[in-house]
Amino acid sequence: MALLPDLHVNLDRPTIQHIYQLFLPIVPGGTLVIGILAAHPNYLKQLATATGVGYYSLVATTVFIAYSAGVMLYAFGVHFGLLLSTFVGVVFDRNQKLRPFRENLSISQNHVWRTVADAFLGKQLAPAPPTLPGSDGLFTNATHFPSVPVPPIVQQYDTDWNDWYNVLQDYVLRSMPALAPEVYFLFTIAQATGWAVIITSLHAHIVRNHLLSFVVIAFVVSATALVQFGSNFFYRRYDRLAATDLVARLLTEVRARENADRLASVRPTAPPQ
Repeated sequence: MALLPDLHVNLDRPTIQHIYQLFLPIVPGGTLVIGILAAHPNYLKQLATATGVGYYSLVATTVFIAYSAGVMLYAFGVHFGLLLSTFVGVVFDRNQKLRPFRENLSISQNHVWRTVADAFLGKQLAPAPPTLPGSDGLFTNATHFPSVPVPPIVQQYDTDWNDWYNVLQDYVLRSMPALAPEVYFLFTIAQATGWAVIITSLHAHIVRNHLLSFVVIAFVVSATALVQFGSNFFYRRYDRLAATDLVARLLTEVRARENADRLASVRPTAPPQ
């Protein structure tokens, strides 16, 4: 999957945004435990009788079981989402009508975009303009040949600039994954909670009496499990930035580089010792 985040527990920045993630597995785990205990209230009494623990120890044990169940449901949700997203992605890629692609070829032929991108890339990386009669150098594109077949070298030139248009969007957004880890985490927790409801419903044998609710929960589980596929689909189908925003960000990079070079050229050199 393109630009998908790596999930890990990071304890070196104990902020509110990260601490709450440590406690969220209690949501699906608590849902599962409460649902099972509601269907079989004698389970808790049997546990207390078998272990001989007191009230507070019983509460602590129940919370521990709920949290552990939540972590396991979360892990299951991660793998289920990955498998389902991969399967649906393969189906879309094999069908040309469903396969996503960005329709931004005409945008990458814009004069302003190519001027700024050429200055940013430099001669080493920027595509070399085709040398053809009637060509317009850097701004040569297929629209300059309306009455004749477009020469292959011009088509390749447009394709190269179109590839750079997509690559540079990722470059200027290199610190921003297509799917934020926090969003992925919350979607997976929601999926795990849905699995907890499904398991509880099956265990309590209430599916037949609440079939519509079961279908809604199953839909929510499927939708949240496909968050990776959805992120990848929108990443491959739509531009991450508007054309003017991309040009403005590249221009900022170009100006910053020019200012750094200018300061380096006027910086006094240290006298020899």
